[in-house]
Amino acid sequence: MRSDNPGPFGLLLMMVGLVLAGGVVWTACGTGVWAGSITTLLIGLALIAFGYSFFKRGRRRPRG
Repeated sequence: MRSDNPGPFGLLLMMVGLVLAGGVVWTACGTGVWAGSITTLLIGLALIAFGYSFFKRGRRRPRG
């Protein structure tokens, strides 16, 4: 059964983005090298933003 609710997919995107961005920040703070990490950090933040958008869209859509 297929669900048209994008909420769970948005939650997954937010979690992946959070792990990605958090890992980059943790590593970059430990090593002090930010130059190579900026791109990955931006990708993680973009995943969080897109995931939040999908999550909110799924919450607004009426069920049934």
